[in-house]
Amino acid sequence: MRPEHFNLAYEEVKVNTPDGYALNVWIMEPAGGNTRGFSFIIAGSDAGNMGFSLPYAFHLLNQGFGVITFDYRGFGESSDFAYNPDNLYHAEYIADFVAVCKWVRAEKQPGKIGVLAFSMGTLIAAAGYESAEYDLLVGEAVIKSPELVAQRIKLQKGKDLILPESAKTDGAKLSSIEVPILLFASVSDPITTLEDNQEIAAQRPNRKLLTFEGEHLRGAYALGIERYVAEIVDFL
Repeated sequence: MRPEHFNLAYEEVKVNTPDGYALNVWIMEPAGGNTRGFSFIIAGSDAGNMGFSLPYAFHLLNQGFGVITFDYRGFGESSDFAYNPDNLYHAEYIADFVAVCKWVRAEKQPGKIGVLAFSMGTLIAAAGYESAEYDLLVGEAVIKSPELVAQRIKLQKGKDLILPESAKTDGAKLSSIEVPILLFASVSDPITTLEDNQEIAAQRPNRKLLTFEGEHLRGAYALGIERYVAEIVDFL
């Protein structure tokens, strides 16, 4: 899917990473202007590409937010990359996320920046927080520990996954994030568990947890995407 399938005006640009990769980026502004003085960067999971984030973009735009989506290297129309499906994630995705955040801050100057992240994207956003300097994190299926996730996938699916050398420090950075965090968590997800998300939410008073009955990454379906976005607005 592309923005034109939702009748959304957009600008498509390529953002370069320090190590020479070109990331495909879509910049969308609400029809009435950015009335919130706030834009969301959407950090996707490890499946599909940024086309899957367009329903969220559509509803955020309707609420007056700017929206920026991007594809990690090896996804969509970003530069090719030797992706290994046996990796839980590649550490290079953190550099991609940071590059997009810095580009948005330098080139678009949208005021405050929020991140809407899903599953693997929550780990990437947490690991890149210090360099990315965003103002709010909204995460669904938030990863507390990549090591725990790899163990649970092994238990549930019998699949051995490779972790990058930085996995331990990447996972530990979530607890040090100072900006507000809104978490959406399934009550029955065996991989990014409710208990994990409860512990994350309890670490700081500026964090809030919302739960839903449904499968992994089905929060907008279970709650209804209008309510999902309304909860983000209320949290702001």
